[in-house]
Amino acid sequence: NGNYAYVAASYDGMHIVDVSDKANPKLLSTYKPGQYCSRVTVSGSTVYLSCDTLHIVDVASATAPRLVATCVSPGNAGGSDVVGDTLYLADVGLWIFDVTPQTLSPGSTLTPTAAPGGSVTAAPATAVPEKSDSSNSNTVIVVVVVVLVITVALGAGLYLYSKRKANTAGKPRFAKRDEPLSVNEGGAPAIGEL
Repeated sequence: NGNYAYVAASYDGMHIVDVSDKANPKLLSTYKPGQYCSRVTVSGSTVYLSCDTLHIVDVASATAPRLVATCVSPGNAGGSDVVGDTLYLADVGLWIFDVTPQTLSPGSTLTPTAAPGGSVTAAPATAVPEKSDSSNSNTVIVVVVVVLVITVALGAGLYLYSKRKANTAGKPRFAKRDEPLSVNEGGAPAIGEL
C-alpha cells in the first residue's frame, strides 16, 4: 500500500518505513541479509531485494519481514521486475524465475527456469534473448575513443591559443629577423614593428 517505503540500504539491508505521515516518517523494521543490497522491487506484499543474491521477502507484516526464498544467479543481483508469477532478474544476463506460490516455501532456494543462452530446466516456452553480436559494442567503443581524442585535441588547441593570446595581449608585434618590415602610406615602418 502507499503507507510504506521499502529502502535498500547497502550493508544495512532493507528498511521498511511508515510514510503515512510524510512529515514524520517512522522506521518500522529492518531486514538484514548480511549482504550489500542495492535495489528493491515490490509486488503486493512481497519484496524482491537485490543484494549479492536476490532475496524474496514477505512484508505482509511490516514490522516483521521474513525471508521466503533466495534466487541463485552467477554474480550480484541487479535490477528485477515481476510480471504475474515470473521474476526477471538482471545479473550477467537475464535470468527468469518461476515465483508461483507453490515454489516459494520458507528458506527455499530457487533455480532459474531460463538463463542466458537457453533453458536451464524444463519450463513452458520462456523466451530468452540470444547472445548479442559484439560488433555493435566494438563500434560504440571505437566511436567513443575517437570522440575523446578529438575532444582532447580541441581542448589542447584552445588552451594553447588562449595562452598565446594572453601572452601577446596589448603587446606590439615586432618583425622577426628575416621578415620584411611593412610600411605605411608615407613610407615609414609601421608602428610597433621597429
